[in-house]
Amino acid sequence: QRLKETIGQAQATEDPEDVKDVKEHLRSLRSHNSNLRNCAKSYSTDSAKAATTGDKLGTALMDFSKEYDQSPLGEALIRMGETQNALNALQQAFASRTTEIFVASLRRANDEHIKSAVDLKNKQEEARVAYDIALNRQRELAGKANDPKYKQRIEEADQAVNVAKASYDTLCQQLVNRLNDFDLQNSIDTIANLRTYMKAQLGYFTDAYHLLNEMAPHIDELEQRNNTFIDQMHRQAQALRQQQQQPPPQQQPPLYSSAGEQQQQQQQYATPPQYASAPQYATVPLANQPPLPTCQPAALAHLPTSRPC
Repeated sequence: QRLKETIGQAQATEDPEDVKDVKEHLRSLRSHNSNLRNCAKSYSTDSAKAATTGDKLGTALMDFSKEYDQSPLGEALIRMGETQNALNALQQAFASRTTEIFVASLRRANDEHIKSAVDLKNKQEEARVAYDIALNRQRELAGKANDPKYKQRIEEADQAVNVAKASYDTLCQQLVNRLNDFDLQNSIDTIANLRTYMKAQLGYFTDAYHLLNEMAPHIDELEQRNNTFIDQMHRQAQALRQQQQQPPPQQQPPLYSSAGEQQQQQQQYATPPQYASAPQYATVPLANQPPLPTCQPAALAHLPTSRPC
């Protein structure tokens, strides 16, 4: 029957409008559920990978701080590395929560509701095919209604059409009811999941905000300390340059350049100078010089060898 319908040799019964709508709705539901589940899974996986990469970043910051131990820069690197690791832990937990909220719930919705609706749709289409087969059989026997020998076949064909029509109508109504029930329950479950996801996001960003808000004053303080340290270094470097640019002061030679020279000079001044020969002066023989007068004080006049002056 379906092959004949495909190649145009048989006419298919057209579904009621409400059945057409729920079939189209079911097709869209399957597509959106799959797309949303895949996107949520990718988002969760990427968030987990980002958290893992963030752990490497935190470790790199703390390793880098070892090059600037006991300095504002080193302390800032350590604090930022610790904060980064805390943020990574929050992101990892949020990624796991996203998987639980969206991926798991969407998979349950697909397995428990959408698949059952698809199975029901397939049964409805089989019932429609069975109904069309019965109708075709009834049409084939319609031209032989006046022939008594086809009377029983015609009655059986009419009965088969009625049974097929009832089954088809029942499954059509069941399909419509199933999709309506799914939409009602899905709206409750989806809004609850969105609310849970919103709370998970709010918790994640709130905790991250508190971490960064606590970190901000420390970074500001370390920046000020680092600027002060740099200013001091600049002043010291400037003073050193000025000192190097000034001409060196004239210094008196040292009295003694060494202990050996000091001892040598001391010995030189302790010993009178030695001359190669005594100086020569002009002399007059004593025989040709007049006698020098002798002057004695009056108190010595009683001495025989003295004369008064």
